[in-house]
Amino acid sequence: MSEVWSTPDLQGIKTLNIDVGAKRTLRGKRRRRSVSETPGSLAMLAEEQKGVIRAWIKGSSSRRKWNNLLATSGFANILLAEELLRTLLEASWIEVEEHRTQRGWETVWVDFLAYEDLREHLGLSNRDKEKAQADNLGGDFATDDLRVSAAQLDALSAATKIKRHELLSSLDGWIQEGIQGTRRDFSLFARGRTKDITSTEWDWLESQLDLASFGIVTHTPLVRIKIPGALVFPEGQVDFRLLPSFVALTEGQILRATGFQGELSCWKVVENLTSFERVVGSSGEKEGVIWVPGFAPSWWVRSVTHLLAMARAPGMISCDPDPAGLLIASQVGEVWKQQKVAWEPWFMNPKDFEGKGILISMTDPDLGLLKTFNARGCNHPGLVELARWLEKHNKKLEQESFVQ
Repeated sequence: MSEVWSTPDLQGIKTLNIDVGAKRTLRGKRRRRSVSETPGSLAMLAEEQKGVIRAWIKGSSSRRKWNNLLATSGFANILLAEELLRTLLEASWIEVEEHRTQRGWETVWVDFLAYEDLREHLGLSNRDKEKAQADNLGGDFATDDLRVSAAQLDALSAATKIKRHELLSSLDGWIQEGIQGTRRDFSLFARGRTKDITSTEWDWLESQLDLASFGIVTHTPLVRIKIPGALVFPEGQVDFRLLPSFVALTEGQILRATGFQGELSCWKVVENLTSFERVVGSSGEKEGVIWVPGFAPSWWVRSVTHLLAMARAPGMISCDPDPAGLLIASQVGEVWKQQKVAWEPWFMNPKDFEGKGILISMTDPDLGLLKTFNARGCNHPGLVELARWLEKHNKKLEQESFVQ
């Protein structure tokens, strides 16, 4: 039997009478909804009004008792709630079921007609779209650990699955680019803000993966450096020539320095830690040496930029002669360029390593990084020459096999 709805009233609301008895028996139910099939915009509502509706639609059920919605909004706000109910009804977002009582027709049930669309319209997640997105997450990961972690996401809710898959994808990119840094550095890399990964998400990442092996550290990072002179601080100066070998300083310690005293011929920047220690041991009295931990983290860039501003000297930058090394060297060279100080690649010319080390075939990720380097348009002749050699020979090298 087809339903027979009334002609819409002046507000565009039509009515379907159901279970109608004699008026004196107080029996009777009816359903009311807008004649329009397309929900209208709620943009004109104040933020406080939108907040009340958001509280109504946080659950999973699209059919709610009106008294429960009143309790959610607070019985002190009955007039506001009734006004919003009328607004939603006239905008085609809901259908109401009313029962006849001694006081007349009263709303008993509220059916949200486009529940997930209404959530999205008011700035909440559309869980239907989330589920569709979660069911179609793709992408291959660089390591088995990441693949295993991704395979376990199916047991989670769609929203959580999407967020954690995005974290794994960001971690995959972090690994591919060879970045190292603190948790805040990774949060900035993954989400654009340093504190946007929650403690729950960090706990989950730690339970799944060895973050330290991927270059994400929880402790205060240190700049390993040989300083051939004294740094001046507000309280006095520290002469690092009195200390053998190199020291490890925090960003905060370096940024407190206000000047440099001593003779400085150059800064040698070395990527590989073993090679860094060798270079420190063989360096001259006036040569400074800095270790760069792969792709330079933000704390490293800030530290070295401040140091270079006080102790200006040419840069000699030595990274692995491979595509990642090209990108790292150009990144580090940009620090010197920004300070208007000369820099050159060091031990990165093919003549420096041909016949001295073990050549390794490049991988697909290497070729991808080489394309990235070429696309960025670096015009330093030394790096361009190495890029052409790598492309021609499809081989790479690790600097510890020949840098002394």
